[in-house]
Amino acid sequence: MKDLSYYKSKRFAYTLIIAAIFITAVFYFGMKDPNVIVTSGKIEVKGIYGFTADIQNLKVDTVNSLPEISMRTNGFSGGGVLKGKFRTRAGENIKLFIHRESLPYIKISGEGLKTVYLNLSSSEKTISLFTQIKSNSK
Repeated sequence: MKDLSYYKSKRFAYTLIIAAIFITAVFYFGMKDPNVIVTSGKIEVKGIYGFTADIQNLKVDTVNSLPEISMRTNGFSGGGVLKGKFRTRAGENIKLFIHRESLPYIKISGEGLKTVYLNLSSSEKTISLFTQIKSNSK
């Protein structure tokens, strides 16, 4: 008959394995580019922090810097990637879907929408997305 410590160590090992799988999944999905769908008149960012908005009601521009971030209120921050809800030093609540090292950022703001900063893993992809958004806003 096995003693209690055998079962405790086995449970501990299973818990570690499950935790490792969970952490790996969080980083894998956190590091991926956001899934952005632009259709005529609408933009949709898929995912847990995503949104859908009418492009006609939005102001969309490119910027090369972010406002100073004071805290992450709900989201992911790792490896230079910021996704989710953040608060600026000025107290504004914003959403970020960004790779810090990849410029420019697309700034999206409008009525009924928190300001959103968005970019993709490369400048070329970001500029292509910006062009797609602008061409669908007409």
